[in-house]
Amino acid sequence: MWLAGSAPVNGKQIDVVVSTLSATVQPGPFGSPGGGQFTAFGTLHFDFSSCNSATVAYDPIDPALANGRLNLQRGTQLYASQCTGGISDDRSVAAGDVQIEQFLAAVGNVGPGKARARFAQRSDRSEFSIELEDLAAGQYRLLVGGEDRGSIDVVSVTGGTEGETEFRSPVEPGKILLDFDPRGQFVEVRNGSAVLFAATFAAQGNTGSGGGNGGGTSNAPSTGDAYYLLKLEPAGNDGPELEAELEQRADRVEFSVEIEDATVGDYALRIGGSERGTVTVVAVAGGTKGEIEFRNPVEAGKQPLDFDPRGQVIEALRAIYTLKVGGSERGTITVSNERGEIKFASPARADRALLDFDPRSQAIEIWRNGTRFLSGQLP
Repeated sequence: MWLAGSAPVNGKQIDVVVSTLSATVQPGPFGSPGGGQFTAFGTLHFDFSSCNSATVAYDPIDPALANGRLNLQRGTQLYASQCTGGISDDRSVAAGDVQIEQFLAAVGNVGPGKARARFAQRSDRSEFSIELEDLAAGQYRLLVGGEDRGSIDVVSVTGGTEGETEFRSPVEPGKILLDFDPRGQFVEVRNGSAVLFAATFAAQGNTGSGGGNGGGTSNAPSTGDAYYLLKLEPAGNDGPELEAELEQRADRVEFSVEIEDATVGDYALRIGGSERGTVTVVAVAGGTKGEIEFRNPVEAGKQPLDFDPRGQVIEALRAIYTLKVGGSERGTITVSNERGEIKFASPARADRALLDFDPRSQAIEIWRNGTRFLSGQLP
């Protein structure tokens, strides 16, 4: 018996009304109806337990036919497709990338605590995370759409506390399978039965709104309530990463650039073609890391934010210094692991620049970004 019907997928289930067709069958694949009549048969209820197995319960209208249930197993696999059980399986290949960042509103007594939700959809994956900062150390619960999605463990770190839980589809070690879509859902962070943070997570990308300038440097972005994130990482998450964050709050604007898993050394931070500082990457447990922070109004330990990084090209370059001899530029020196060198030779060699000047009795200077760092003179 052939049954035909159509219905939307609801999570992992499908309820579909099906019919039979009595018709004159024409030659062709599976036969083609040449005319006939549809007759309602009943309903089928599909329930998928995994990517490869399901059950179907059938309920005929005709009381003479018994209802029942069948176990189903996958018999085919679409070419170049994958099934992970996560939401990335349902992503259209024509869909564009999506990124949403949102702070959850403080509902309970959280003091300086913050809760930030992030969602990203790429061609090869979907990710969702909740990050907590500056709360009392302990375990908190995450609810999305009224359903408990796990715990967030907040621990003490240098300068405060933090905790994060991460979901991913396809899943990878250290993360939880993202088998739900948080967009448009009500997200809560609870401590026991007490709700600490809550908000309806955006269905589309963030659209922050700015207010008036909060004082300080006039070239900085205005204060307001918005969050921007730029994250660059290689395919496969194997290699150096750069993350730039801009946060506009009612009383301040903060901007930071962080580099991870790059070669230890100094990197010149260039934004919109202008050098804005140096990021020093050092070895840490499990890899390397470096960060530079800007703020308006400025505070101790941070650089003044006197520029607007939005819409600008952000580059992290190995720290490069200019060598001047006798007032003339003679080359550049790239610093790595607190060391850099340039060599000259006459006659020229493959690994050295041509020595076509006499450095003796000449002023030798090291410059970068209009600042002279070192100077001296050979006898």
